[in-house]
Amino acid sequence: MDRFVDRLVTRYGIPWINAAGNEGRSHWVGDTLDRNHDGWINIRPGSPYLLLRPETNMLSLLVTWDDWGADPQFPQTFQDIDAYLFRYADLRTSGAQPITKSENPQNGRGFPMGRIGPLRVQPGDVFVLGLRAKHVNRSARIHVYGLSQVEMEPRSPEGSVIIPAASQGAVAVGAVDVRSGELKDFSSRGPTDDLRIKPDLTAPENAFVDVGAA
Repeated sequence: MDRFVDRLVTRYGIPWINAAGNEGRSHWVGDTLDRNHDGWINIRPGSPYLLLRPETNMLSLLVTWDDWGADPQFPQTFQDIDAYLFRYADLRTSGAQPITKSENPQNGRGFPMGRIGPLRVQPGDVFVLGLRAKHVNRSARIHVYGLSQVEMEPRSPEGSVIIPAASQGAVAVGAVDVRSGELKDFSSRGPTDDLRIKPDLTAPENAFVDVGAA
């Protein structure tokens, strides 16, 4: 998609404006290495799990990593990663119930991504996501996006800008709080995986006119 947008902009002069995304609070980025050799990608020191607290009655996740091959239109993916979702009935206990998994084989064809959900969940449910390094022999950037509203721990607002807003030719628009001048915490942002700054522009949030005072 990024390359498609770049072709439209450079070859045909078509402007492309895209929301940067709303994944600033529901995104994690790291690398695909299994540093302690336990078979799981390290989410944070001492734990291979990403803690998830859904904020609605739906949970939907996208996992994607940078292993597209020479031509992303015809991906050649050899880094094979599986995603497993578990639910905790009580965080004070160590027991977690397996819910679902994404085990798409990446063996030289197909896309470097996995999908969890959408799943209907109950208020107060707590989940953890584990990323199994089924076949990983080099480091690559890996992202987890909450496609539904979900609180992640840990989370990475940086690098959360979505495709195709991440393309070089797209004008990515973020949301800024006019009262503080700060980017809203939900607004996706860069840098991109190749270290470009995003968003390119911001639009105001919490902007209003007090008609009575006027």
